[in-house]
Amino acid sequence: MVLTEVIEIVKKQSIPSSLAFKEARNTYYSITLHTKGARPKFKDLSSKNNAGEITPPNYLGEEYQTLFDKFLLSTHPREEEVTRYWRYSQYKPLTKAPFQRLINVFSGLIYQESKFSISVDDENNNKYLLENNFSEKNNFVSLFKNVFLHALLEDPNGYIAVIPKQAGYKQTDNTKALEISFLYIRIIDVLHADDDNLIFKTPDGKYSYWLNNQDIIRFIKNEKGEWVQETDEATGNGYFAHKFGFIPAIKLGGTYNNLGYYESYINNAIPIADEFISSYSSEQLIDKEASHPYIQQATIDCPTCSGTGKLQEIVDVCDLYPQGTRQIECTTCHGKKQISINPSERYEVPTEEMDKDMVRIINPNIAVNQYHHDKNADIKTDILDALNLLKIDESQSGVAKTIDRDNLYRLTKNVSDRLFEIKEFCLKCYVAYRSPDVKFEGFTIKKPNDFNIQTDKDLMEELIQAQNNGLPVNIRQAIIKEFVSKRHKGNDYELKANAVISSLDPIHGYTLEEVKTAIELGLFSADDVKKSRKIKDVIKEILETKTQDYFRQKSILELIKEIKSKL
Repeated sequence: MVLTEVIEIVKKQSIPSSLAFKEARNTYYSITLHTKGARPKFKDLSSKNNAGEITPPNYLGEEYQTLFDKFLLSTHPREEEVTRYWRYSQYKPLTKAPFQRLINVFSGLIYQESKFSISVDDENNNKYLLENNFSEKNNFVSLFKNVFLHALLEDPNGYIAVIPKQAGYKQTDNTKALEISFLYIRIIDVLHADDDNLIFKTPDGKYSYWLNNQDIIRFIKNEKGEWVQETDEATGNGYFAHKFGFIPAIKLGGTYNNLGYYESYINNAIPIADEFISSYSSEQLIDKEASHPYIQQATIDCPTCSGTGKLQEIVDVCDLYPQGTRQIECTTCHGKKQISINPSERYEVPTEEMDKDMVRIINPNIAVNQYHHDKNADIKTDILDALNLLKIDESQSGVAKTIDRDNLYRLTKNVSDRLFEIKEFCLKCYVAYRSPDVKFEGFTIKKPNDFNIQTDKDLMEELIQAQNNGLPVNIRQAIIKEFVSKRHKGNDYELKANAVISSLDPIHGYTLEEVKTAIELGLFSADDVKKSRKIKDVIKEILETKTQDYFRQKSILELIKEIKSKL
C-alpha cells in the first residue's frame, strides 16, 4: 500500500465491508454483550409524565442495542410497546457471571506461581518488563493476566501491537532505552488489515496508525479536523521506522473459521447464553402477569341505602320539590350500592348463612411459571456445561469428574498455548526495539506444561492411593509437596518447612508400617526415626523462639544448614 491509499482509508474512518470482517465484528459484539454485561436502553411508557428514553448503567452503544432490539428481546407479534419496554427495564446481565467465572478460572490455572518463567538477557530490559510500566499499571506478565487474557476470549480477531510510546524524533536522549507499549487493538477499531498492512484507530478517536513491514506512521487531526500524517517539522520524519520486515502486531486468535475469521474458544456457550436472555425475559413477564393471587368477595348491600345508592333528604317545599324531599347520593357507599368488608369491621349475617365464605383468595395455576423456571434452570446448566464449569458434587461418578476436568484441561491448554505464542512474539519485538544489535533474540520464556486443577481433597485421596498401591516414595513426596503448596498457598513458613523436611528427613513419605518393615530388614535404623522426630522438634523450636518471620526471611538452604547444626 502507498501513503495516499492509507490517507484515504484514514479520512473515511469506515470499516471494511468483507463478510469475514463483518463476522469478526459480530463475534466481538456477541461475546462482549455477555462478558461485559451490556444493558439496553428503554422508554418509560408507564408514567403519565412520559420520561422518554432512559439509559441504564452499562449501556455500551447502539451495536448492543440492535442485538437486544432485533434478536434477544425482540417484540412478540401480539405484544404491546409498554410491555416490551417493561421487559427491557427489568433486564439484568445474569449471563455475565459464568463467563467472568471462566476467565478467573483460566487466570488461576495459567498464571499460578512458577507456571510462567520469563527473562531477558539484558538486565535493564528485564527490569523494565518486571516493573509496572504498561497499561493500567501492569508489568509484562500481569498485563497478559489482567488485560490480554480477557481480550483473547472476547475478541479473537483483535490484535496486540508492539510500538514505542513516543515517536522516534522525540527520543532526544540516545542513552535512554525506548519505552514500549503493548497495545490491544479491538477488531471494531480496525480500518484495514492484510498480511503487510494494519490500519486502525484508537478508541478515543485521537489517533490513527498505519503499521507496515518497515514503518509505523501515525495520523492526527489538524485544526480543521482533517486527518493528516504526524511528522517532525524539522526533519520530516514520521512516527517510527522499525525495519523488522514484518508488522509488529499479532492477531489474538482462537478457533479458525473457514470463512476467514476466528471464533473464540468460548464461542460454543454464546448461543445458549443468548437463549437464556430471551427465555428468562419471558419468565419475568409470566411471573408478573400470572403468578399473583386475587381476592373474590361477596357483594353486600349498603345498609344505609338498602342497596339503592340513594337517600332522601328533607327540603323546603317549592315548585322544584313539591313533596318537600329530594334524592341524594348515599353518604356510606357513595352511590355504589354495595360496601366492602374491611378486616376490622364486623358484619352480621343470618344463622343460615354462617357457613358461607364472604371472602375468598384465589391462587392461580402456576404450572406455566414452573415450566419457565425449570427450563431456564436447564439453560443455565447448559451454559456452565458449554464453559466446562459444571459443579462436580459428591454424587457425580468418577468417570464424569474425569470428563469434566479433561474438557477444562484441554480448553485451558489451548488458551495457554496461544497466550504463549503471543508473549513470544511480543518479546521478540520488544528486544528488537530496545536492543537492535541482538535482533529478535536475547530472551527466554518457559511454557507451562501442566495445569493444576486438583483440589487439596483430591491430592489427599491420590496420596492415600499411592501409599496403598506402594508407589515409589519420590512420587509420594511430589504429591505431598503439591498438597502443601495448594493447602498453604502464600504461607512461606509451611512451604519452607515441608521443603526442609523433605530434604533432611530420611523417612519422609513412608508409612508407619513401611518404616517398621524397613527397620526389620535393616534398611532403616532407630536413629533414622529419632532424626525424623528431631527435625520436627528443631523446626518447632525455631518457630517458638524466632517467630515465623525469621523462618520466612531465611532461604531454604540457610534453614537446612541451621537445622543440620542442631541435629
